[in-house]
This record gives sequence, structure tokens and C-alpha cells, in this order.
Amino acid sequence: MATEFEIKKAKAKHRQYLDLIDKGINPSTYKFSEKVKLTSDRTFKEVVLEWHDKKQKTGIYKDNKVLGRLNNYLFPKIGKLPAKKIEPPMLFNIMENIQEEGLIETSNRAITVLLWYFVTV
Repeated sequence: MATEFEIKKAKAKHRQYLDLIDKGINPSTYKFSEKVKLTSDRTFKEVVLEWHDKKQKTGIYKDNKVLGRLNNYLFPKIGKLPAKKIEPPMLFNIMENIQEEGLIETSNRAITVLLWYFVTV
């Protein structure tokens, strides 16, 4: 059973999320942006590789193709940028470029990797 402290903490977090929603802010996006602020001096590649290592250690996925997609399609274009500078239009342009090369499925899988990252960071 949850302690009174845990219940109060959960209620406070719930209120915080409702306040964000009222302001038109997606709580998941907010959570991600707060974590990026903590890693402001780190590159996108450093942050994503740390995330990748954590996910592999927890057994959430064991697909080495994920790392290949990151190395082949994302890191060459945005890997050296500070993580806090990554904007959705940049990612959209990368996915469009991959699709223009005729690699529709690769683009879809790269999008999936990015979603895993942005949702679970």
C-alpha cells in the first residue's frame, strides 16, 4: 500500500501535469525539455547513446539495428549538436531526406527510434 507521503507526492505531480495541460504544454515534452536542460552541455549523440545503453541494460530491447540507424542516419547530421538545440523540424528534414533516398521503411524505423527516445527520456 502507498504511504501518505507517496500519495501526496503523486497528487502534486498530477496537479503539475494538469497545470501544464491547461497552459497547452504536453507533459511528456515538458519532462523531456527539463532533462535536456540538465544535459545542456552534452551532444545529442552523447545523450542518445546513454539512453540506448540504459534501454539495453534493462532488456527493453536488444536490437543492435537501432544503434546502426542512429549511426547511419541521425548522428552524422545532428549527433554533434547540443541536445538542447535539437528541434522537431530538424528531425522531420532528416526523415524526409531518408525517404527521398527511397528508404521509406528505414525512415519509419528511425522515427520509431526517435519516438522511443523522446518518450522515455
